[in-house]
Amino acid sequence: MGGPASSSDLLAQAVAHEGAGRHGAAAALYDRLLAAAPDDRGLLHRRAALALAMGDAGDAAGRYRRLLALDAGDVPALVGVAEAERRRGALAAAVAALEQAETVAAGTAGWRGLGDGWRRLGAAARARAAYERVLAIDPEDTAALNNLAVTLLAEDRLGDAETTFRRLLDAARDAATADRARYALASLLELLNRPDEAAPLAEELAQRHDGDAAVLLLRGRLQRRAGALAEACATLRRAIGSDGRSVVGPPDAAALCAGAWHELGQALDRLDQPDAALAAFESANGMRRAGARRFDPARYRRYVDACREWFDAPRIAGFPALQAAIRPTEMPVFFVGFPRSGTTLTEQILAAHPNLATTGEHSPLETVKAEWPRLTGLDRLLPGCLDAIAPEAVAACRRRFFDAAAAALGDAGAGARIVDKLPLNIVDLGLVNLLFPDARVIVALRDPRDVVLSCFMQNFRLNDAMASFLAREETVALYTRVMDLWLHYRETLTLPWLEYRYEDLVADVETEARRLVDFLGEPWDPAVLAYRDRVRGRSISTPSYEAVAEPVHRRAAGRWHRYRAWLAPELGRLAPFVEAFGYAE
Repeated sequence: MGGPASSSDLLAQAVAHEGAGRHGAAAALYDRLLAAAPDDRGLLHRRAALALAMGDAGDAAGRYRRLLALDAGDVPALVGVAEAERRRGALAAAVAALEQAETVAAGTAGWRGLGDGWRRLGAAARARAAYERVLAIDPEDTAALNNLAVTLLAEDRLGDAETTFRRLLDAARDAATADRARYALASLLELLNRPDEAAPLAEELAQRHDGDAAVLLLRGRLQRRAGALAEACATLRRAIGSDGRSVVGPPDAAALCAGAWHELGQALDRLDQPDAALAAFESANGMRRAGARRFDPARYRRYVDACREWFDAPRIAGFPALQAAIRPTEMPVFFVGFPRSGTTLTEQILAAHPNLATTGEHSPLETVKAEWPRLTGLDRLLPGCLDAIAPEAVAACRRRFFDAAAAALGDAGAGARIVDKLPLNIVDLGLVNLLFPDARVIVALRDPRDVVLSCFMQNFRLNDAMASFLAREETVALYTRVMDLWLHYRETLTLPWLEYRYEDLVADVETEARRLVDFLGEPWDPAVLAYRDRVRGRSISTPSYEAVAEPVHRRAAGRWHRYRAWLAPELGRLAPFVEAFGYAE
């Protein structure tokens, strides 16, 4: 029989267990080793990191603080404390730990770890500064280059992100790092509506990673965009796998497979194969439903219903008393409508006007809602808590809106009029009427049948609202509630509003654009009609990013006719809105 295992043997066993995901066995061995050497900093770091991996942030925080008791300048321990406190929701403690680390950080490893900590906290500017400190020491540090590029993406500094990914590609010392840079760069170029530049990178990747789902999905999307629809279908079917679920590739295979089903549906729709396209979209949404259980579409519908009940004419008539503490000096614009009503196209048209600055999907109103308890002192849910709101809180919310808009727009917003564009802010127009009596509202309309179909066919980033679009019945349930609320608002809001129809816009862009600009009280500027010159090379954070880079077309208008059989069970529920918005045949 062999004797007792040595410390090095136990450590090797612990590391092997940890690498295989056997966290409990690894923890037991680390604890045995620490019992014999309680001040071994290497062991303490391993055990603290394992506590984080096991989801025990409190235990991790304690272990990292034990390390700090041994060395108050241990930067990895300070970053570990920050991450543990972040996971516990103690953001102030997390920030304090990173700020302490900034005072002692040195060397590439220290600054890189600090950058990672700030990035996890969402402090992009501070993360960027830390990575730039690394690169000042070693301009070819590939980990810092990669994370800096990701941080720049989070800041919407896409030109800088592209430059950094190219630097990473040049600095890569191994094929794996180089190919990760190629993939990131190709994905960014496609998002920036430069598919011709992305395609060669994707083809190069495909030659070396023929079975990788992420590469196949990117290649298939670029083929579809180039009009090579049959080739795109073949590529995407390979990404999906023979059983419709199996994908060779990274751990997020299910999401990649759902994405490939979605892209296949888009290609089949363009090939005028509606039955096959619907089957693909059903498969995509079915896979996404499995991962969307944390979202509650019914909860969002209840919020819509609450707004419908609360914002009645008598309450809105009482708003002037609550508005006494504000001094309207600006005239923001709220651009709303149900998703997939053509709002992205119109946003780009408005953004081309030199006097207007649109916020994309970074809605300042959403910031106000997210910070509502702090701004108002009210911890009840909207809209019911408005019964108790004070005039001073209305003013605070208004100030926060303009601060958030300035942060989102940067230099582009200097001296410009704010256009807060988020389609489902249509639900919050009652709140808008309270906070912004000087605002104007533009409402996008589109044939309800095309809207429902298009929502079902889109690969949205999910939340409580967007999770409705994974099933036809829930899509219709949300549409009818939201647009019934708009019909109610049409009769109760005191704000000036203007409706326009997507179909009218694509039929005659200039006439509708002039009508919108005139409603806003702005002078006409021919730059509005050159909006496509601005789109190339810009990020558009909606599923319409590729469509708005194309010449205006009408092929999406009336598409529902090809899918009439699929829509048939819901046509009766949609009929009142078809009539109300002027789409009756």
